[in-house]
Amino acid sequence: LRLAIRVPDLAKLAEILAGLLIDVLADSAFVDANSPSADRLPELRVYPDRKKAADLGTTPFELAESLRVLVGGDVVSSYKDGDERYDIVLRARLQDRNSREAVASLPLPTPGRGVISVDNIAELAEARGPTLILRLGGLRQVFVSANPAPGVTLGTAVERLEAIVERSNLPPGYDA
Repeated sequence: LRLAIRVPDLAKLAEILAGLLIDVLADSAFVDANSPSADRLPELRVYPDRKKAADLGTTPFELAESLRVLVGGDVVSSYKDGDERYDIVLRARLQDRNSREAVASLPLPTPGRGVISVDNIAELAEARGPTLILRLGGLRQVFVSANPAPGVTLGTAVERLEAIVERSNLPPGYDA
């Protein structure tokens, strides 16, 4: 069985998903209950200070573009070796992008102001984010999967899952 949950608010998503998953895991009608959407990966969030950026002659967009290239990398060229084609990717060295402190000190060029570091115009915060965000009809969608326990019919498992969703009292605009 796979239950799709559609939510308009990502912040509330984790709470709703965790509650449904706990209820499915606690129900003896199910085995192997899981949700890949419940896995959270470490991430670094960057909150630009628009006033500081403007004072230094740059913008949040330029900050984002610089970080995209320096941290994520950008294909700048390619070369061929026989039948194989290889991309050439520009990005910062691993030690310059693998920690909060390293990213905070990455260089950003500014027009007429020289080079500044990321932490001159942004706050950085460590967090945990979703591994994957799917959408359906503009709403974020996550899944809870489970198998019926031995001796439990598919129909019974579906009824039990529907009852769990009903008891969860999803807020208006949320759908499962």
